[in-house]
Amino acid sequence: MAWSQANRPFRLKTPLGEDVLLLVSWRGEEAVSSLFHFTVVAASERNDIKPKELLLKGVTLELELGGGKKRTICGVVRRFARGGEYAEGHSTYLLEIVPPHWALTLDSGFDIFQNKTARDVCDKLLTGTPHEWKMVRTLDPRPYCFRYRESRWACTSRLLEQEGVWYRFDHKSGEAKLVMGDNSSSATGAWGLDTLKYDPNMAGSHNSFTEPAVFDLNTEAVPHLAKSKVRSATEFLATNNLSEEITGKADVYSAPSDLAWYDFDQQMGSQHSGFNHSGGETASDVAKFQPDTKVYARLAQERSESEAVVYRGQSRYVGLESGSKTTISGRHFEGFDGSLFITRVEHHGNNGPYSTDGEPASYRNSFEGIPAATPYRPQRTTPWPRVAGSHAGTVVGPAGEEIFTDPHGRVQVVFKWDLDNSTKLERSCWVRVAQPFAGQGFGAVFLPRIGHEVIVDFLDGNPDNPVIVGSLYNGANLPPWKLPENKTQSGVRTQSTLNGGSDNYNELQFEDKKGSELINVQAEKDLKTLVKNDETRTVNHDRTTTIKNNETKTVKEGYEHTTIEKGEQVITVKDNNRTLHVEKDHTITVNGNEAFTVKGNRDGTVKGNQAHAISGNDEMTVKGKQTTTITGNEAITIEQGNQSLQVKMGNIATKADLGNIETKASLGKITLEAMQMIELKVGANSIQISQAGVTIKGIMVKIEGTAMAQVKAPMTQVNGDGMVMIKGGITMIN
Repeated sequence: MAWSQANRPFRLKTPLGEDVLLLVSWRGEEAVSSLFHFTVVAASERNDIKPKELLLKGVTLELELGGGKKRTICGVVRRFARGGEYAEGHSTYLLEIVPPHWALTLDSGFDIFQNKTARDVCDKLLTGTPHEWKMVRTLDPRPYCFRYRESRWACTSRLLEQEGVWYRFDHKSGEAKLVMGDNSSSATGAWGLDTLKYDPNMAGSHNSFTEPAVFDLNTEAVPHLAKSKVRSATEFLATNNLSEEITGKADVYSAPSDLAWYDFDQQMGSQHSGFNHSGGETASDVAKFQPDTKVYARLAQERSESEAVVYRGQSRYVGLESGSKTTISGRHFEGFDGSLFITRVEHHGNNGPYSTDGEPASYRNSFEGIPAATPYRPQRTTPWPRVAGSHAGTVVGPAGEEIFTDPHGRVQVVFKWDLDNSTKLERSCWVRVAQPFAGQGFGAVFLPRIGHEVIVDFLDGNPDNPVIVGSLYNGANLPPWKLPENKTQSGVRTQSTLNGGSDNYNELQFEDKKGSELINVQAEKDLKTLVKNDETRTVNHDRTTTIKNNETKTVKEGYEHTTIEKGEQVITVKDNNRTLHVEKDHTITVNGNEAFTVKGNRDGTVKGNQAHAISGNDEMTVKGKQTTTITGNEAITIEQGNQSLQVKMGNIATKADLGNIETKASLGKITLEAMQMIELKVGANSIQISQAGVTIKGIMVKIEGTAMAQVKAPMTQVNGDGMVMIKGGITMIN
């Protein structure tokens, strides 16, 4: 007669078909915030079952609860092994059953999530597995969440632990559904049963597994923290550190007040401050930030308090499961109202032999629970990944941009390991850029540009806290100076944007080659320099300045002093004019000679007086005309020496239109000499001296000698057309 599980209290359902595998015995453990695992020993007439027929295939344990009810435990086969012979030609097999979510522990990789809550991230990581949320608290978005070299399940677990979210598995729908929540007080009874009685006599009733009773229950207590303190920081607030402290329950389990748990989280402020992290302005108050710091301090305290009092017991009720709430009646402890939140159950079951009428089926469990009124928080047991070194990434940004940043000087980066191999912004995150120094409105700013390869480090090794610490040249982005030929050159060269070419840049370059040392500065367009006090510049050799357009120099107060101690000063204006404008006095002192040449015209206007003092000679040569116009008087005084005026070819004219001309030699003589004629003329009267003689002509000519007048010549003629009168005291005619 074929063996069957139909009338057995424990049954195994597999894809192989009904009763192909017969459940012999089973044991396992289920716990809140843990993956359950059950080990099943089964028998089969088949001795050729292959692993591929069952590995990762869905199976179900059916457990009788009595009254026509049954409990199911659904899962997949994680491990399959064949044992020895069972009985009557049957072979034994060993199966380990886990939830389908266990498969998420097999992978390892990287992922980036932007502006997502922990719930959003977990939903993405749990894709393809049954799960649901029963949350009270709304989780805040994180600007950046990094899965770093860890499985999807490890990343999910640590995020849930950090947020104080616990989980259990619900099997009522025919599958192992992951149920996540943050309120243990809302848990329901075990398979609809809210109360278990305490009956120590059940200890010997091995087959009373449908009886909702507990036969052993004891308590264990450890001190919990007196207080928990969390300090967090964010780059988005002027107050860059905020602390919150939560004081624990004042009960007999509280540790001394000086024993406190303290943690600092650099990234927490960036994750939960409620600010706009996508390039917008940050909030001006800390009201959005402070409550989240307080939440994490409270969660830390509740983790400690949820372990302070633990109840451990034993039962034969197969319906007892982790994540349920039940009341145990008939067992009293100080401060215990009987209500428990079940956190762990360890099962042991046996179907009895199939071949003979041996011992009947049996079952027992051991369990743990905490007072239902105590909030349950999972311990942070999943390691938070740590980045041991730096990573290389590429700066990205929207199309049409070359520099993309936010008000904090952050840029977006994709990493080399990103299998998406994409420059999409959703695959990146805003990353702070380390600068040589940074202050309030002062410091250094060098922003990596789109397409640049950068070195990304992680503060405290936390993948959720990246910072760019440098840039790298590569095959696409080569150094500005060709190497190794220019290995002695260093400096900074930028590039004009947008669409700047290789010749469009600002530059500060240092050449350190011995004998050719050089500092080279280039401003692609304008160069502005502000010196608020003194500037001193020393050039030990030549200095050359070339200006292709205008130069304007303004000395607002003080004076400009140029000294050429040895050498010459040459000013050349090649193709235009030179204008010198002096508001007040202009003084030029030349200790040696002064020579100037004007090839065109020279105009000079003196609106006041002009004085010349020449210690030596004054010589002027005018190859064209010289015209002097004097509105007032002109006086020439030669204190010692002669005055000579010579016209080599041409005439000399002296004319006084409305005045007199006076020539006087006080101690010497006046000589007038001409080759042809000297003529003195007033109206119709004149005196002419020529080679032929002297002619005096006038309307009336009067010659008077005070003492004597003598007219003498070899021949003298005196004519009077009308009359000649000779008169004297004595008149002698010879």
